Amino acid sequence: MTRLAVRENMISVMWPAKRSLLKQGILVLFGSLVIAAGSQIAIPLNPVPITLQTFAVMLIGCLYGARLGLMSVALYLAEGLMGLPVFAEWHAGIAVLLGPAGGYLIGFLPAVWVSGYLLEKGWAKKSSLAFCAALLGDLCILLLGVIVLAKWVGLTMAVQVGLIPFIGIELIKLMLLSLVIPFCWRRNKQA
Repeated sequence: MTRLAVRENMISVMWPAKRSLLKQGILVLFGSLVIAAGSQIAIPLNPVPITLQTFAVMLIGCLYGARLGLMSVALYLAEGLMGLPVFAEWHAGIAVLLGPAGGYLIGFLPAVWVSGYLLEKGWAKKSSLAFCAALLGDLCILLLGVIVLAKWVGLTMAVQVGLIPFIGIELIKLMLLSLVIPFCWRRNKQA
């Protein structure tokens, strides 16, 4: 098996020809916009809202792969730091990254890389493996989120307000991803 076949991702399946820098830039911008849109679909909780950001991050990682997914998340974070209201509930700025929800946002970086890398290695072909890849990425987000939140409210409270309310909804998101990702791969392989 060639190295190219091992590092295959959804985008390389859809656009098998060599991607230009322009195409990659468009993909990265689109990925950051998908994450920004997911951040606005929220259930407001204090201090961290439940959003579709994690779903969007995992989806981008699983479809784009580790490298383009990581660039999409980095652009999303840069957009928020530059003052564009892309964070949950239309927030922006460095105060968000340094605040109670900052760990979750920073956790997007390792999460998208982990899920993207595993999908590049073939974990997209089966629902169970796609679920595991997305779960490992999601755990990066939750772990970093709780660690940073604990600095604000203490570890016990961070687990109570920053982890427990998310478990059920995150499992639903992961199950959805585990169905969507293999379906997309099979559909595009047949095209």
